[in-house]
Amino acid sequence: MPIEPQELIIVVLCLFFAVRYLTITKEALIVLLGLFAMGTAQVIAGNNTAFLFGKIYISISAAILFSFYVVRFFKYDLRGIIRLYITGVLIVCGFGIIQFISSLIGFSPGYDFTWFFPSHNYVFENGMLRINSYYSEPSIIAQSLSPAFFLSLCRVLSIKPFFVKRWEAFVIIFIYVFSLSSLAFIAIFFSILLLGLHYLSLKRIIYIGLLIGISVPVLLANMHGLKKRVGSALIILKNDDLTGKNHSIDASTFTLYNNLMVAKENISRHPFTGTGLGSHQIAFFKYSLTRTNPLFAHMPEYNYNDAGSLFVRVLSEMGVIGMFFYIIFLFFNFVKRSKKYSTNEYWIISTACLLIVLVSFVRKGHYFNYGILLFMVMYYYNHKNFKIFKKELQEKQRLLIA
Repeated sequence: MPIEPQELIIVVLCLFFAVRYLTITKEALIVLLGLFAMGTAQVIAGNNTAFLFGKIYISISAAILFSFYVVRFFKYDLRGIIRLYITGVLIVCGFGIIQFISSLIGFSPGYDFTWFFPSHNYVFENGMLRINSYYSEPSIIAQSLSPAFFLSLCRVLSIKPFFVKRWEAFVIIFIYVFSLSSLAFIAIFFSILLLGLHYLSLKRIIYIGLLIGISVPVLLANMHGLKKRVGSALIILKNDDLTGKNHSIDASTFTLYNNLMVAKENISRHPFTGTGLGSHQIAFFKYSLTRTNPLFAHMPEYNYNDAGSLFVRVLSEMGVIGMFFYIIFLFFNFVKRSKKYSTNEYWIISTACLLIVLVSFVRKGHYFNYGILLFMVMYYYNHKNFKIFKKELQEKQRLLIA
């Protein structure tokens, strides 16, 4: 498979940073050595190929090093990185607004960007355009803009400190909702849940009620696609009418279900360590329902290389041990909101970074696309910054008492 343009850019920038700093952090080195040892063992055991492992390992290594170098370049000031990210998000939203307005007036070059982006696609649902900006599909909006959506929601709810301006928040929320992506609505649910668990007042409940009031009609407009996915999920959960060619399961739901079944078969044989980075596609062609059951031979074979879900892929390629370390990392580096401290900065950043991981666990299986590794490195350093903040605050309080 050819190298993707974004992968090439990351490699080039990584080399630039490497020459500039001539160092590698201890944390990055531990992760890279651990992944290399586990991956090499799987190749030697015959569970993976050197090519598949090497390709994904080189790409992940470049993305991890790039992410650590970016944080270092900004001198561990995560607000600076977030501001740059928001600038990029607003560019995406700008294309999205052009796309939305063009769809209303019937100006096809304004919503069909194939004349400039050959891989671009667009979808109308019940006569309404699903905004995807210059991306290939709306679900990418749901993933890549999820941290920005959470920061925007905090801005609208007046939760300080603010990371976006008010008008920026409304633009981002508009684009996010009108992507009409089921993944976006899942992210909205996660956002409201995380806010509800930690930070609600009457005023914010009213604002959230308004957001739901706006979102529900949009959700109803997308009801056909949503009904199809929900109906497919219910059929699978009930194990009803799943054996014939006339079942009503849509391709998207089947893809996720099929990859989950592939991962289940793979980890049943390799439960602890999986079969190594990049190996899911080997498992796919062994255990896919489209290959093992003639009744499903007519169904599409999508996401065979990335499992369509980061959760499914990690289980398949790194097993229970890999998933354990993933969850431990997320759990112990999360910053909870506490009334003891005068700022919500660390909790807001932590939750925004966590959100993109949760969204990727649900539907996107790529290890580093759309900045997920950068957000995970930011998640880690945000926790370190918070510990420094607490230590300095405790020292100030001790001096005041003295």
